[in-house]
Amino acid sequence: MEYKVSYRRVKYPRLEFKTGELLLILPFGQDPKPFVEKHRRWIEGKAEFIRECLRDSSGKRLVERSRGEFKGLVYSLIEEISKELGVKVRKVFF
Repeated sequence: MEYKVSYRRVKYPRLEFKTGELLLILPFGQDPKPFVEKHRRWIEGKAEFIRECLRDSSGKRLVERSRGEFKGLVYSLIEEISKELGVKVRKVFF
C-alpha cells in the first residue's frame, strides 16, 4: 500500500484518506512502518470501501440546482417522510 507521510507537531498519530490517497500524520521521528502494519486491516477495508463507492458512482452525474430548487426538494422530502414516520420536523438548517 502506498502512502504519504506528514510529520507534524502532534501527540497522537493518525491515518487519513485524502482523495483516495492514504496520508499518515505522525509525530516527528516516528517510523511509519509499524503504524501502517498495526492498522493494515483498517487501511485495506477503508481502501476497498472507497474503491466500491467510486465504482458505484461512476456513470452518475450531479444535478445542478439553484438554492431555491434545492430547498424546495428538501422541504418536499421532509414533508413526505415525516408523514410516513408520523413525526413533525421543527427546524431545518442549510
